[in-house]
Amino acid sequence: MSKRQRIETDAGTEVQCAKCLEFWPEDPEFYFFSKGKAHSWCKDGYRNDPKQIAKAARQRAELNARRAARRKEQRA
Repeated sequence: MSKRQRIETDAGTEVQCAKCLEFWPEDPEFYFFSKGKAHSWCKDGYRNDPKQIAKAARQRAELNARRAARRKEQRA
């Protein structure tokens, strides 16, 4: 397992995204964090991944179905 590449710039440490291979500052503006560590993909790469897009669409559909059922229940 290889370590992610890092470079030091004027702005501080930048980390290479495993998805798009671009270097971004290692902060919450560009990466999601879990347990104090940055996710391997940048936020843009994560949001543009087809699997994540499909997952978000499923979650929206489920939420809309629950809301519709709740409204129908309140009208009855």
